[in-house]
Amino acid sequence: MKLSWRKVMRRVTQSAIYPWLRGLVYVLASLFIFGMWATDSREFVSLNGYYRATLLDMVEGTAYRPFAYRCLVPAIVRSALAILPASGHAWLVEGVGRLGPVQRGLVYLSWDQADLAVFLFSLGVMYAFLLGFVYALRQLVRDLFEGPDWFRDVAALAALAVLPVFFKRGTHLIYDPATLCLFTLGLVLLYGGSWRWYYVVFAVGVLNKETMILLTVLMVIWGWRRMRRRDLGWHLLLQVTIFAVLKLCVNWLYRDNLGGLFEPHLYENLRLYMRPYWFGAVWDCLAIVLLIGWHWDEKPRFLRSALTLLILLVPLYLVAGGYGEIRAFYELFPVLFLLGWQSVCEILGWPLKPIEGGPDRLLEDNGT
Repeated sequence: MKLSWRKVMRRVTQSAIYPWLRGLVYVLASLFIFGMWATDSREFVSLNGYYRATLLDMVEGTAYRPFAYRCLVPAIVRSALAILPASGHAWLVEGVGRLGPVQRGLVYLSWDQADLAVFLFSLGVMYAFLLGFVYALRQLVRDLFEGPDWFRDVAALAALAVLPVFFKRGTHLIYDPATLCLFTLGLVLLYGGSWRWYYVVFAVGVLNKETMILLTVLMVIWGWRRMRRRDLGWHLLLQVTIFAVLKLCVNWLYRDNLGGLFEPHLYENLRLYMRPYWFGAVWDCLAIVLLIGWHWDEKPRFLRSALTLLILLVPLYLVAGGYGEIRAFYELFPVLFLLGWQSVCEILGWPLKPIEGGPDRLLEDNGT
């Protein structure tokens, strides 16, 4: 009896070991991509490559503003180090730090052995957020699209495979994996109307990076015709209040750090973007636009609504982002990826269709 590949995949996903196998693949794939990101030693790109926001300065709270404002991951690392016994710290520095592979890694990355505990804890927290991003994206695919379990798993792995494109230019910063994870998780919770958990993630995300407020903008756009005006108004007021209170507290806490509210790059970006560009860049942009726009009316409305955030992100990037630093668009990476992924799947003939009707019934303030 001849089995189709879809039936084979269905049988595989129904086996008892499949969840464990999926978890192992996620862990290893995330570790590979994270290693690619964390061990990048290029000048101005590595975790210690930008003098205004080195990993050590971020953890110690002495980085320049506005980087010091992104304090979530540094606070987690400091808290973990604070409960680490002196003997554990000594073992990491004097024991693990003297191992040959570790010594070679420290030299390659220009890291000091005395700060090994800080580096290891920071890497652990960042990796956990990257792995969390994979699972959050998988859940977003599950909520938005019909399809078998294996397809959601493949989508998450495909997103990981595409992610290194964002590593090419721009400094790798300690809060980047958390930005990916928390914003994607915020999209999941907003789409499902899980308000209690949404507000937890929103508050935590604001401490990680102020662009979390873009979720509030999306809530207004997405909920304008789906929520009662009174409920929408209360949610808007509450989120703006949370954002304002947290930002005022963080800004006051780091008021004496060097720097400012943002790094101005507008003039430099305009000057650089006025230069002639390669013909290949035209094809790259055209391919992205075609993948995202292919059968636009058939794309999930939630993703189409979220894409409008580019109207805000692009000017922010031009004003405060570095030239070619597409990591500035991490917040919209899951949106851009899934819009393009649907087109790729349609071209390949894979089973991917948006769920009809969406979660309109869940967007009422039902307290879930």
